[in-house]
Amino acid sequence: HGLWQEDHEIYGNRRRNLCLLHEDWRSEPNIVQNISDVPVGYGDIPGSVAARFKNKIEWWDYQWCAHGYFMMKNDIEPHFESPMNYFRTIIRLYKILNFDAIVKELEPKRYVFYKIEEWNRIYKTFGRPLPVVHNIRLEDQNITGVVQLVFCFGSVTEQRVDCSSKMKEKQDLEFENVYFPESYEAVSYVALRLQMTLRKPFLKIKEMIPSFIYNYIHLNYLQDREFLMEAFDQQMLHDDRYESSREDFETYWYLDGINLLEELKDVFRFTGLALYQMKKRINNPMDYFTLVTDLYKNITANNWFDYNLGDSVTKVTVSERFAKTSNLELHESRVIFLCKVIDGQHYLQEIRICYSTDTLTVISCPSAEFRGRGLKEMSIIFNGKVVTRTSCFRWTKLLTEIITLILLLLVFKYVFV
Repeated sequence: HGLWQEDHEIYGNRRRNLCLLHEDWRSEPNIVQNISDVPVGYGDIPGSVAARFKNKIEWWDYQWCAHGYFMMKNDIEPHFESPMNYFRTIIRLYKILNFDAIVKELEPKRYVFYKIEEWNRIYKTFGRPLPVVHNIRLEDQNITGVVQLVFCFGSVTEQRVDCSSKMKEKQDLEFENVYFPESYEAVSYVALRLQMTLRKPFLKIKEMIPSFIYNYIHLNYLQDREFLMEAFDQQMLHDDRYESSREDFETYWYLDGINLLEELKDVFRFTGLALYQMKKRINNPMDYFTLVTDLYKNITANNWFDYNLGDSVTKVTVSERFAKTSNLELHESRVIFLCKVIDGQHYLQEIRICYSTDTLTVISCPSAEFRGRGLKEMSIIFNGKVVTRTSCFRWTKLLTEIITLILLLLVFKYVFV
């Protein structure tokens, strides 16, 4: 991620804003202008380029400016004479860690979790002082996802030292399993969220979201990407598809429809914006909305629960209808059913379907998709059969109760007003 000074927690935002928003305050020798300002081999160290930056040169200059440029030696003089000196130091310290060789022992597992004992064995291989683990809680005390490891070095000796207590505040080592996928690719899969409603079609589009680990990263960098939303209104209003899609938005999307453009803007800010990484398919907002609507229509989701109020709905009938009306390849696909608890009973609230970002075909939703977001999966359709721990299919009863309550309230008002 980079080489930072310990006080970045205090002054980091101020420095980042200075480097991002202001120009012409650094002399040319203190600006990364081309590839020759970065040592050979630095580009081989994996790094991420945020949406704000056009290329690696801009990204490297930002890293140098926000972190290396302000780094001090003995609180008196600059620690680095130039960007080249800063990046060479990163390479040197990185090699000291023997990081690649150690991490190779941690074989990635696709959507499978490592036990804490396996993780600790490899983690302790780094030796003391152990690095600080910045991780995200995925499910209570059970699962964590490692975001980054922080190794601390003395500013003068460049020898490893114990990180400060301030640095350790984000560390949470109480967990049982570790999520370590084959790759932290930007968008490994996407999930289509379908929300239950009180009128036909009973399933409507909530949004299409990226894989949970990337969604977490996106939300943390949302402020940096907010500038991409400045053109949203103009992009939508000047796109012929917007007007022609109004009926689809009203029919298939879970929206109030009071201020359509603002509602779509909120959806895109938190989900579609993250999927700008899918450059082949999503280059502007309407690309996102059109793609999601087409996926919805293709799976005939509006027919899955096209029952009448009062119909008898069981797990078996839902499974049969699902298999009959959908176009999914069920021999490998798993669809997540999520419920809401009301008065001790579970009612179906949402259906989640996962897609490969490469082929846009339905894939089996990984367990990390619901466990990683802190959700409680109550029912899964798998191989055309419903496997459930608690029934989710009391939705018709819920609809009837709601409508009955409304009728009673109307009668009450009529009698006493």
